[in-house]
Amino acid sequence: MFFRHTFATNMTAEIKNNILQKVAALFFRYGIKSVTMDDIARELGMSKKTLYQFFENKNDMLTQIFQMEEMRDIEMTKCIIAEAENAVDELLGFAKHGVEEFAKIMSSSTIVYDLHKYYRDLWSSFEANMNRRIYDGTKANLERGKREGLYRPDLDADMLAKLYVRQLMSFIDEETFPTKQYNKVQLFKQYLVYHVHGIATQKGITLFNDKMKALFGSEPRL
Repeated sequence: MFFRHTFATNMTAEIKNNILQKVAALFFRYGIKSVTMDDIARELGMSKKTLYQFFENKNDMLTQIFQMEEMRDIEMTKCIIAEAENAVDELLGFAKHGVEEFAKIMSSSTIVYDLHKYYRDLWSSFEANMNRRIYDGTKANLERGKREGLYRPDLDADMLAKLYVRQLMSFIDEETFPTKQYNKVQLFKQYLVYHVHGIATQKGITLFNDKMKALFGSEPRL
């Protein structure tokens, strides 16, 4: 009985996860506001009745997409920390993951607009959780780098982690960095170089320069 219950629960979770991934792709392609539950049911080849067995409405669906993305981000962060040989490796792992996520979000101006205009509370909650995770990861990375002699020993990890988060969030601000004028991924890479040259010892900078070229295929430039 327990095995059957566990198997059924896992199957239900797998079905929901598959639906959420496909719906997220729809939102990125067409925006959130313009996609209806009828559109989703038609795209997935299932009835709305079946959809409503898993989700109350489109808002609930969007909430669960955010939750799925948060869990995926947490697991990815754990993997990066576990596999990193040192603080610079860890920072570049975070950066690579961040660039991929940032590029995905910014690939659809429609979804960004819809989130800010129609789903502000949900976006604000997601943004706050994301900021907290970035702050925690950055602070821990700064402390690790100090212990390893790769970052300057006089750094205030708390202060710099907060500054780092604030700077990253400014890249999304269309008034400060309009997408038509700035390549957001290149902007992030440029800021990463700026950040490391401000926190690292010469040993850390040398290691970063070598790793940066191998990871992103370009020489780091300040």
